[in-house]
Amino acid sequence: MNGFATASLKNSINLWWIEHRAAGLMLVYVATLAVLVIPMLIVDVPLGVDNLNHLARIYVRAHIDTDPNLARLFEVRSPLIPYLGMDLLLTPLARVVPIMVVGRLYILGLVWGLVGAVVVLQRVFTGRVGLGPAATGLIAYNGLIAWGLINYMLGVILALLVFAAWHALRTRPWLVRLIVFCTASTVLYLTHLLAFGLYGILVVSYEVFGLTQPWRTPLWDWLVLVGQAIPGLLIWSALSNTTLTGDLGTYYEPARKLIALLLPVLFHGAAGGWDSGLLSFVFCAAALFMAVRRGWLMWPRTLAAPVLVLLALTLILPFRSIGVALIDYRFSVAAACLALAGLRLVSVHFIRVAPVAVTVALLMVSHVADVSVVMHRCDGQYAELREALAMLPRGVDLSTVLERTEPVPDVACTRLPIYPHMAQLIIIDRSGYAADFFARVTSVGVRGGRTTDTDPRLASTFTSSTAEARYVLWINLGRFRPIPPGLVLLRHGSFFDLWTVATASEG
Repeated sequence: MNGFATASLKNSINLWWIEHRAAGLMLVYVATLAVLVIPMLIVDVPLGVDNLNHLARIYVRAHIDTDPNLARLFEVRSPLIPYLGMDLLLTPLARVVPIMVVGRLYILGLVWGLVGAVVVLQRVFTGRVGLGPAATGLIAYNGLIAWGLINYMLGVILALLVFAAWHALRTRPWLVRLIVFCTASTVLYLTHLLAFGLYGILVVSYEVFGLTQPWRTPLWDWLVLVGQAIPGLLIWSALSNTTLTGDLGTYYEPARKLIALLLPVLFHGAAGGWDSGLLSFVFCAAALFMAVRRGWLMWPRTLAAPVLVLLALTLILPFRSIGVALIDYRFSVAAACLALAGLRLVSVHFIRVAPVAVTVALLMVSHVADVSVVMHRCDGQYAELREALAMLPRGVDLSTVLERTEPVPDVACTRLPIYPHMAQLIIIDRSGYAADFFARVTSVGVRGGRTTDTDPRLASTFTSSTAEARYVLWINLGRFRPIPPGLVLLRHGSFFDLWTVATASEG
């Protein structure tokens, strides 16, 4: 009798899911998006190695026409460099919304956009949407965001969407496809150069290894495949002398390869310490293995090829090549999204899937809570430095040195190398600061190519370019070396000391 009642209950649940599948899926995705909002609700400054650098650049672009201090120190560059995604998207918003709010909204858009891109991929490649893309919440706050590679993350989302369009439009006339994808790939190039490369990897691996049937018109298909890249390559070639910077060496670090493979779930770990996302990785790997063995899942071959190629490149490519660092770190997130997009349940009762879904949901909540704690603790340290910098007079020409000698015990963000970019808070909050953290491949530069990373021990050699005082700030993170003569303690904080010296022009 009990067995009959249990079977009846299971059948009732399965029938309910069949009848209310659309409403159930909507509820799952609304809950997923709601959970992903939490970290952005509890911080003022979004965590990430390069986030402040990006936000400072957007701030300069948005306000340089109305702020004479910024106009005196900075200039906006005009070439079509391949890193304009955030600039074009966020600059208009930053004119009317506080820059830190813009940063939080942008990161929220990235994590939501990643989930949305996987939903679109699954719909295009499998013809329906299931529960699989909801698991993207496990990797939404990933290692790329922890490192602050948020312009590239926008490129990843766009590359996945354009790749979905490539699959959906395969049967359209070749000329239509050529026009559409020439435009789309050029937009990708302008968003981020490596996102342009990622899209190229996706479509080439799809066409060469993933198709189950031969091309019907090989000549035209090759023309579209190769021709879509020509506009971006021509722009890159024309500007290569100005965009290629940095070390031209090649470095291969095997130990980093395993970390790169874990990047989709490695947020807290990127900041130092244990990452709850590793639990997600272990569980999902085991669940996928069991599901495939039991025949519960099917996965399209057209997606298998790009995933395997991306994982292979993660293991094969150098850790750093021709001045581009973390190059292999940037493929594993896209591979994970493609893997989730291809998952499709095959004739499995919902009651059997429910325990897995509940476990994934708990892991997601745990991981987002972990992210929230790290962001909140680091946010407090950012706020402390911002309060100290508010003591400075507005409009002075500042040169900054950040030193970190030995780590401070019990400081939340000590292991995350965000400190060089803390100086960008001066740009954002005290817009008269001239910083040369902007590389030549960005759309903002310091007028005259001035370098402001100057040792405070040479402060006596400074000459002021204006009638205002010129300060040198020595933000010391950790234990002090002997303090250079002439420096005055401006502010003592829990994890830093802020020292200053003024030139003779201060009088």
